[in-house]
Amino acid sequence: MIETVQEDVEKRGLAESCLTGDEYDTSRRRRLGEHLHESAQLLLSLDEGIGQDQVPEKATRAARGAPETLFTDVEADETLDEAFATTTTAELVGTPSTTTEEPVTTVQGTSTEPLQISTAQFIGIDHSAEGTASVYEQDGRYVLRFEDDTDIQNGPDLYVWVLPAGSYEGGTPSDYIDLGTLKGTIGGQNYELPEGFDPQLHRSVLIWCLRFAVPFATALLG
Repeated sequence: MIETVQEDVEKRGLAESCLTGDEYDTSRRRRLGEHLHESAQLLLSLDEGIGQDQVPEKATRAARGAPETLFTDVEADETLDEAFATTTTAELVGTPSTTTEEPVTTVQGTSTEPLQISTAQFIGIDHSAEGTASVYEQDGRYVLRFEDDTDIQNGPDLYVWVLPAGSYEGGTPSDYIDLGTLKGTIGGQNYELPEGFDPQLHRSVLIWCLRFAVPFATALLG
């Protein structure tokens, strides 16, 4: 029963994270806080042996009217150099009786420096978002980078998609390159682009909430 109440608290927080900007106002948060407070009250009354110090911190914080604490920022800290680093397997050479082979990770530079070929600012879509998305090329490899100034509102199941279009026109895209889950809501992060990526065609980056099928942010690469 305790788990059921806590799950109810978390689900309410999930729904709140995907509200539009107009709905995510003071009155809405106050009403949600009241509902969460009722859930916490029920939790406290389930058993006489349950003390305040035994109530899960996540549930009590949400009940105090702070549902956004269920989705705190996740920081990424990747550098551009890491995006184009390569690893090799080195052989450890010894005497004939002790020769062994072990994988050794080494970072090797390539012949040219990464070249920024396009960049754009994030635009929030009914959610807050700011920062810079850029595409870099080096020796025929492409990487989509969210720069260090990235700051995107958190939510469940956020994915990074690249669309074969110059802009996002709304709705659920039917054609896109899926780069996987968003690594962090703030900070620098890199996403290697596959061989099918065409910088002249794929010019729209979309942050997509898969669970609720809604967009969070877009960047129109130019």
